[in-house]
Amino acid sequence: MILRALVIACLLGSALPAAALPPSFVEEPVASGWDAVLGITFDGAGNLYACEKAGRVWIVHPDGTKHPTPLIDLSEEVGDWGDHGLLGFALDPDFLNNGHIYLLYVVDRHHLLHYGTPAPLGFDPGHADRRFEYSIGRRPGFLDGRPGLWWSINGQLFPDVPMYVVQEGDVVRMHIQNHSRAVHPMHLHGHHAVVLARDGEKATGSPWWIDSLDVASGHSYDIAFVADNPGIWMDHCHNLPHAAQGLVAHLMYAGVTEPYRVGGDKDNQPE
Repeated sequence: MILRALVIACLLGSALPAAALPPSFVEEPVASGWDAVLGITFDGAGNLYACEKAGRVWIVHPDGTKHPTPLIDLSEEVGDWGDHGLLGFALDPDFLNNGHIYLLYVVDRHHLLHYGTPAPLGFDPGHADRRFEYSIGRRPGFLDGRPGLWWSINGQLFPDVPMYVVQEGDVVRMHIQNHSRAVHPMHLHGHHAVVLARDGEKATGSPWWIDSLDVASGHSYDIAFVADNPGIWMDHCHNLPHAAQGLVAHLMYAGVTEPYRVGGDKDNQPE
């Protein structure tokens, strides 16, 4: 019961409002000066660990002393906006012996663009063989004969969407922009791409390699990759209900064929 009261006091950062406490409960402030504490836990030695949304983890010792500096400070890396931030914190069950700590947080996009040291990509995006536009929107129309408001690619509804055609060995640049009023985790099968820019801001840090990329509404990314894996590959939203509602395009290598057709008789059903 005392532990529960300590937890409440820690989260509030000050004494609880004057009120009658249940029997066996005590009111005891533990520490103050917190910045949006989202979680606390204890180790086997009685130390309290408090994680702040901005990306810091603090220790409060059993005598109530708050350590003067954070145990962990990822505030430059954590994306602390809206309901994002350092959202999860846990100690390993054998923490006192192995020191393992587990964190769940959103990485700041500015940090991803500029952190680290540039390194060779192995190809030159400035001399791309193909340049593609992937513009995500929403518009009224028909999908599988059903009227509705559907996702669009370059203004078109599935299946009348672009087929991005490449030759093996091509250096490909793609500009992805989203004006659909929803976020889309875009995923290109069969390839890894490097992020060149976000909203026109160039990446300057260590290469940010991806095969999936969260594209928020009102934002854009420029990516590049080498067409080195011949096939016919999906390039779609990985929110699968969005894919089933038409947010699907394909990357196709010239000269590659297969028997499957949209709406064909090969029992190749969508998600």
